[in-house]
Amino acid sequence: MLGNFPPRHVLATGIRGSFHSLAVADFNGNGHWDIFTAELEATNLLPQEANPRWFIWENSGGENPRFVERVIFDGRLGGHDAVIGDVDGSGNIDICSKFWRRWPQNANNGREHAGCLCNLFPVYESQERSKF
Repeated sequence: MLGNFPPRHVLATGIRGSFHSLAVADFNGNGHWDIFTAELEATNLLPQEANPRWFIWENSGGENPRFVERVIFDGRLGGHDAVIGDVDGSGNIDICSKFWRRWPQNANNGREHAGCLCNLFPVYESQERSKF
């Protein structure tokens, strides 16, 4: 037996683009694991007339946690193979990603790009103690 997995949570309902990044971390500092993903820049993989977006599903915690969808970036730049870490030294988890393929409609005039979203949540005392 591989393990006892709790009931699943359906996070992304409706018509979505192609998610091609996945990270799990406590992005908001509340002590509960949140889920990140981003849509690719690909017109054939996005809903009609949609821009690629970056999402975090915020975990409420508790015995019956809820995951609240947050669009954290909607700026016509998709994400592919995103990585997470404390890029700016703030103590928070930041997200960095790059393009998948050139998309003429992207916010960088159709050129390649890489970017980082720096997490602006305040660092809580519990996070400070867990830093290396």
